[in-house]
Amino acid sequence: MLEWATLARTPQQRRNRLLTVRRFALALSAEESRHEVPAAAALGCRLFKWRIPHLYTADEIAALMQAAAALKPSG
Repeated sequence: MLEWATLARTPQQRRNRLLTVRRFALALSAEESRHEVPAAAALGCRLFKWRIPHLYTADEIAALMQAAAALKPSG
């Protein structure tokens, strides 16, 4: 299970996969104590920097709306 988690492309995806696998393993271990539960920090505890969201100005929103209105249906 840990191998699958490490195949993800980004550290965030690897951590998400690990935590998903861990939750599944916890559920299995509740039924059968022989199941191993990977440590939450098995892939490290590095903190991630969140990107600052871009806040669109009124002019940018107007330009987006105008460009969207000019689009033709695809199909």
